[in-house]
Amino acid sequence: MKNLQYFPFERNRYYYGKLLTEQDFVSEQRYMNDKRRLLNRFLHGVGIVAGFQVVKMDEKSLSVEAGFALDGAGREIVAERPFSVRLEQMDGFEALAEQGSRDFLYLCIGYDETETMPSHNITSHSSLKEESLEHDKYREGCRLYLTDRPLENRDTTVEAFFRQRTILYEDDGICVTQETPRFVAGGENFLVALIVENKKGIHECSICLEEVLECAAFEEKNRFWVDIKELFDSRKGEQRFEFLLKAYPVDMGEVRFSLRPGDGKIDAGGRLCLIDQEIQLRIPVVNQKRADRIREQYFKEAMNSVLQNVYPSGIYLAKIFLIQTGRVYLIDRVEPVPFGQYVYGPQLMMGLLEVLTEQMEKKPKESEPPKTVFFQEEPEALEDFAQGVAEIQLGIGGRRGQKFFSHEIVHGLGLGKVAISLALESDQQILWGSPEIFDDISPKAELAAKADQTRGSFYIGIRLLEATGMQSVRIHWTARKGREEMGAAEEMSLGIRPDKLEMKVRETYYLQAETRGLSGMTIVWEVKTPDGGRISRDGMYQAPGHAGVFEVQARCQERPKLRASLYIIVRE
Repeated sequence: MKNLQYFPFERNRYYYGKLLTEQDFVSEQRYMNDKRRLLNRFLHGVGIVAGFQVVKMDEKSLSVEAGFALDGAGREIVAERPFSVRLEQMDGFEALAEQGSRDFLYLCIGYDETETMPSHNITSHSSLKEESLEHDKYREGCRLYLTDRPLENRDTTVEAFFRQRTILYEDDGICVTQETPRFVAGGENFLVALIVENKKGIHECSICLEEVLECAAFEEKNRFWVDIKELFDSRKGEQRFEFLLKAYPVDMGEVRFSLRPGDGKIDAGGRLCLIDQEIQLRIPVVNQKRADRIREQYFKEAMNSVLQNVYPSGIYLAKIFLIQTGRVYLIDRVEPVPFGQYVYGPQLMMGLLEVLTEQMEKKPKESEPPKTVFFQEEPEALEDFAQGVAEIQLGIGGRRGQKFFSHEIVHGLGLGKVAISLALESDQQILWGSPEIFDDISPKAELAAKADQTRGSFYIGIRLLEATGMQSVRIHWTARKGREEMGAAEEMSLGIRPDKLEMKVRETYYLQAETRGLSGMTIVWEVKTPDGGRISRDGMYQAPGHAGVFEVQARCQERPKLRASLYIIVRE
């Protein structure tokens, strides 16, 4: 039964003398199947339960081992024996090959059933044998097919508890996806990743985009910008670039990313592509434990996918990398289960928990503190500060004496007292102080800020001193918080996480600077070993094309003596 609609649940009511038809027996089967599949969906999950390994036999053939899986509708996908398939004979290959050259395809498996045991229907009134032919059985099995689309609905994967993905741009040659956490804690650092999937052997790609940030900072500014120019290895299929951001220390709210049309440009092998749609990404800021949030999120959202009848069409068994010679495609290599679609049974879960428990017990004994250099001098009386720009809408203009106000602005310096300075932007000029001093400033207006110490936020107010036809004004703000407001001065330290690192040639890894007492200061990264790779200003290290041991150093720009080094082992 290929039914994908569970509800409503209805079962037969039997009584003496009831006339039964074939519909009653079909209803009986459907009721039992739907109940079992609903339990499969919620109690077990979606993915491979056992088997279904994909092995390359030769340049045109694959072997799929016997296996058992559950699809998104809770249906059982079973193959009781291994079978081999040729690439060009699989469903979907011919249509995809006609669309142009490809570097890879996804091999999927789905539920299937076929009618067996043909039988003559003795009640048929037709004189044609074909019309009176029926089948006595359904044989449940599976079907293989190819697609170039990645798994779009990831709600059934373990990754969905922690991360969410949004496609920024996609065509038949490249796909750019932004990955963000499902939730963050106030004041917490979090990673945002750009994932570039190369579908058609593009050797070089550059990405330039800028997103407006709310309730978070990237490099201490309320803008998230990316400027990437990389050579791509088609054997990897996709490359990942990670960036570290920090959520403002608020108890509740949400981090927002706003990408306006035209603020994203992609140069894919000399072909310029514009992101011409507005994209909004939201991350809730929570003040609860991760386990509590995951539990709450699951019980709130799990039923919705079933009620909406939105199920993944199949299980992704492998990612097949291809080599094209003329019009012929050959299999290069196979990457198993690219989206981690597994079902973890009780025995496996108990084994993994036991290993995790052992690791947690040994961790205090085996772990070493990161390499940290301490600055022994007394710290100066420093200030923490944050900056930003607020745009206040005036509608069609305003009259003299009219007041306008901004929305609530989170400054990101935490709770307590802050000093806020405001400046008016006018024709690429910025005015600090009284607007009546300079005659060429427009509009003439008074500025004021009202801070809420209990929420870590403030509002900006503006009063016009003369009428204006401008529709909006831009206010530059700076919030400062002295060390005396933050308690006793902290001891300054700088370290690098991780403290040990082994990589392969040309791989990338995001290094993190562990700081104490350096809030507001700039960390500068540098590769000290000649020809030892390169590192971006946010700590993204790319290994060189040869093996060796290379030194990477982080130092505080304001305190040059405060620095830390990491020696990275790069292997072929």
